[in-house]
Amino acid sequence: MKKLREEITLKREETRAQRQQLREDKTKVEAILQNLNQQRLLNARLFFQHSCHQQLLDVLKRHFLGD
Repeated sequence: MKKLREEITLKREETRAQRQQLREDKTKVEAILQNLNQQRLLNARLFFQHSCHQQLLDVLKRHFLGD
């Protein structure tokens, strides 16, 4: 009976440690996903800015260099 209690206690400790590790991993994954989302938004803004600059450059070329 004592051995069974020791095994149960050990399993509970293992389970607690695994749950703690899962919480830590979840926190890391959430941080990574948030970072990726921020990068995606930044890339979208940069692409939009590039497109605007390209359009402006095309207009200026036509105006100053002719078509």
